[in-house]
Amino acid sequence: HVDREPPLRRVPLRDRHRARGELLLDAGSPGLPLDVGMCDADGKGCDVIYRDGGINLLPTWHPSGNELLFTSYRGGRPELWALKIGDKSIRKVLGTGELTTGGVYSPDGKRIAYTASHGGNSDIWVANADGSGAKQLTRDGATDTSASWSPDGRRMAFVSTRAGNPHIYLMNADGSDQKRLTFQGNYNQTPRWSPRGDLIAFTARDERNVFDIFTVAPDTGKVQRLTQDQGSDNEE
Repeated sequence: HVDREPPLRRVPLRDRHRARGELLLDAGSPGLPLDVGMCDADGKGCDVIYRDGGINLLPTWHPSGNELLFTSYRGGRPELWALKIGDKSIRKVLGTGELTTGGVYSPDGKRIAYTASHGGNSDIWVANADGSGAKQLTRDGATDTSASWSPDGRRMAFVSTRAGNPHIYLMNADGSDQKRLTFQGNYNQTPRWSPRGDLIAFTARDERNVFDIFTVAPDTGKVQRLTQDQGSDNEE
């Protein structure tokens, strides 16, 4: 996962192996320590900016560029923590239920969308930036995850398995008007809005079990393939 700071200067990397300094694509190995790192936009000047010997992943920028939100297992289960870029201080933002992960700030920085699990089912939630006022947005029996704000903060794209396989869905920021957006492929994930809000990029697995990058227009559902036969273009 790579997330760009506004304005573009440095890019926080999803995680780094603290012993070998390598980028990791999968945080699923039990007990593997993962750190929060930051690189220049050209991939150079990489530094570890947070390390606690545990698993820390999925960093995203606050719109101000002064803070990162990330998922940490420091308490034994995934919770959302914030890291100040200046003094490297951290604070717990959210951590309720069985799982709290994948937090992303709204474009104005006042709210956080995230995935939380209560009773074994993952849904999309939203809260104020300080963690107060949590509200559940999705209540489907399937898995709902990977929320992504539209640039104007009025809508969210997210991933749901309510049709059987993971697909991209769309809803208003208050949780209303939930609808399926992609119908092609059998494994679509990691939606990200374009700056103008006219397209949503996502990764999808094709019939050869290879991931490629696609876009879908949120208003028309038109899908366009961007990569093909160039290796596996996954969420990193």
